[in-house]
Amino acid sequence: PVVAPPAPPPPPREGFCDTLTRIVAAERLGFAPLRAGSTGDRRWSGTAVPFGFARCEVEGGFYPTATYACTNVPRRGRRGGVLDDEFDAIGDAVDACLARAAWYPADWRRGDEHRFGLGERQVTWRDIKASPKPALQLKVEEDFLRHRYLVRLAVFTLQ
Repeated sequence: PVVAPPAPPPPPREGFCDTLTRIVAAERLGFAPLRAGSTGDRRWSGTAVPFGFARCEVEGGFYPTATYACTNVPRRGRRGGVLDDEFDAIGDAVDACLARAAWYPADWRRGDEHRFGLGERQVTWRDIKASPKPALQLKVEEDFLRHRYLVRLAVFTLQ
């Protein structure tokens, strides 16, 4: 029997950019306004979760070393290709969001996409006008211990 390919993930909702904007705006404050309960040493649950992600966490106690990282629900598999459609849809949503005029005077640039073994992927956007530079990084990562893949979107400061 022929098995139909899985349906692509739905496009990110309108609120995706609003949530991403709130996260980037909190970058220079070490994401303090977006911290909820502590999850460990210098780790907090994040209160702003963009559409398409299951949870977010602040890693690090202060600017410029803090990172705001969001992950989706991991998928089982032996290859990262199971998340290619989701990675592409979120990457397109980030591109569309960062292209809005509301970011002026920021000048966001998308870097080259890198593909790694077993389907891992990564792309980084950075504001080339700011110093230090805020950045966003989208990845497909493998959880080696559980044979799962996940999409991770992180906001951090390039130093």
